[in-house]
Amino acid sequence: MNRLFSWCSFVIIMLLSLSCSTPERSSSREVKRETRDKRKSPIVLTAKEGDYYLNLRQNNFFDYFGKDPSSNRADLYAGTYKIEGDSLLLGFYNNYQPADLTSMGYIDRTNNLLTLFSKDPSKNRKMHILFGAK
Repeated sequence: MNRLFSWCSFVIIMLLSLSCSTPERSSSREVKRETRDKRKSPIVLTAKEGDYYLNLRQNNFFDYFGKDPSSNRADLYAGTYKIEGDSLLLGFYNNYQPADLTSMGYIDRTNNLLTLFSKDPSKNRKMHILFGAK
């Protein structure tokens, strides 16, 4: 009986610890589900580099598909953006963002380039603007 009680106690403690230890950041799946309606707004600018895509939407919402360098898997990131002159400021949903990127970018309309600034400047992401550069 004491052994059964100990086993049950162990299982309950494990279940409680797992349910209480939620990750600090939202997962790509949660972002996708929780931002679905906002990502239906028309796109005003699309930029691409390799497997990375950034869409700026009419409702000042963005979605970014890219690899997270720490996991090397493709994830969806989303949030709000603000353009001030040629500067792009990104506010990632639930602070879930690629580990290598900052929240800033630069739009070069003359050369149809959008640069997302990395924490390591040598790894800034230069993306070609496919739609909406003007």
